[in-house]
Amino acid sequence: MSHVTPNPAGSPRDFPSVDVEDYFHVEAFADRISRDEWGAFSSRVRPNTERILRIFAEHGCRGTFFVLGWVADRDPKLVREIACHSDSHRRVSTLSPDEFRQDL
Repeated sequence: MSHVTPNPAGSPRDFPSVDVEDYFHVEAFADRISRDEWGAFSSRVRPNTERILRIFAEHGCRGTFFVLGWVADRDPKLVREIACHSDSHRRVSTLSPDEFRQDL
């Protein structure tokens, strides 16, 4: 992450976005790790998210955190406000319209 410096008025000038998902959720592993196996992996989401929040706080920065539904289901206290980053993290182009609605 690049260093974020507050502007002279004291408010952040950059608002980065963060995908809150674990290492085994990435689409690049979809052909090797099925969604059914996700629960077997050790999660790193909470400590990494807390670390990012501390760094943002130290620099007076705010950001948007896109939380995978699967993560929010398992650690609901990690999420303060909810927007949707889908539940299963599948490419939209691979979903039928019904599958897309179900995923959201």
